[in-house]
Amino acid sequence: MSRDTYLNIQTLEEAGNWERMNVFIEFSREFLRELAKWEFKKLPSWNSNDQGAFMLYLQATLIPYAAWEFDTCYDYWQKATNYQSYMAMVSCVRLALGAQKFWPGKVRIYRKAHGWSRDAWVTHDS
Repeated sequence: MSRDTYLNIQTLEEAGNWERMNVFIEFSREFLRELAKWEFKKLPSWNSNDQGAFMLYLQATLIPYAAWEFDTCYDYWQKATNYQSYMAMVSCVRLALGAQKFWPGKVRIYRKAHGWSRDAWVTHDS
């Protein structure tokens, strides 16, 4: 993935599913501070840990005027009990964000196969 110096955060679509892979280039302090608060919003139910919170916070940050859509997606997240019901939230966020992949000065989401990364658990040695 190339480094775009005019962006604070870059993210890309994962090839295997509809989640997003997060690659932070230049960290935006406020974005990360607020995202960290989402740790306390997750329920003990099935929530995919970091991805659910990241996607919802990204939605709230990039399209703050879409309150109804956010509430709907958040409700899916709160009620998720397994991978399938969690993916309803993922699909909801993706639909809310639409086809737009670039928010100048904020975020770029690379399309599938236009960037590459892997989850830490794939190569973690323990």
